[in-house]
Amino acid sequence: MVKQDQNLVMNALKITSHTAAPAGWEAFVAGHPGGKLYHLPEWDAVVARTLGRRTHYITLEEAGTLAGILPLTEFNSRIFGRFAVSQPFINYGGPLLASDELITPLERYLAGLRSEQRYQHIELRMDRPIESQLPCKQHKVTFFMDLPEDPEILMASLKAKVRSQVRRPMKENMSGRSGGTELLEDFYKVFTINMRELGTPPLPKSFFRAILEQFPQNAFIVTVYAEDGTACAGAFLIHY
Repeated sequence: MVKQDQNLVMNALKITSHTAAPAGWEAFVAGHPGGKLYHLPEWDAVVARTLGRRTHYITLEEAGTLAGILPLTEFNSRIFGRFAVSQPFINYGGPLLASDELITPLERYLAGLRSEQRYQHIELRMDRPIESQLPCKQHKVTFFMDLPEDPEILMASLKAKVRSQVRRPMKENMSGRSGGTELLEDFYKVFTINMRELGTPPLPKSFFRAILEQFPQNAFIVTVYAEDGTACAGAFLIHY
């Protein structure tokens, strides 16, 4: 049986916080145009397994029909205090709603949850603007790029300088590999060097391993090797 932490009923709208993802959660994520892998309970399992964080699974129901979901992960930090984020360690999350009008009652619910749980703040990391009276930061950016099936079409779409940068490793006899956990050691060496240069503490290796094991069809590593076999570049890729 799913335990309900908090329940709020507004007219025909019912908002509930669960300790585990309820039935219909995955189907709602899959059917929503904004649904991402990070909204799935498997992502929360990765965070709980490697970093020990607890997730609230918040649902919105209208007349018994699921109309929205919000995964919300809890943090207790000596430096930053007690707060909640949707979702942590990535730049995407926030609620998935059947209609934008549901954001107002959800915000009222979250205000009550913040008070009850004594959070200093609740952060929703969304990739589209919403009508809200709450403080909003829009200083971060991202980019999207269509990937044609033919790599030559992609190469032709790049500027001359970028094409030259792509071809340079080929001329220097560098090689690339893609795979899973067998490339984790090489990727993590490059990753930690980059994080050190940025002055940022790296996520543990177990975090990336858990993603690869939890999402074997969605996550993979790409590494680039110099001619002598030294790993000199790497990327951790997730698709959904």
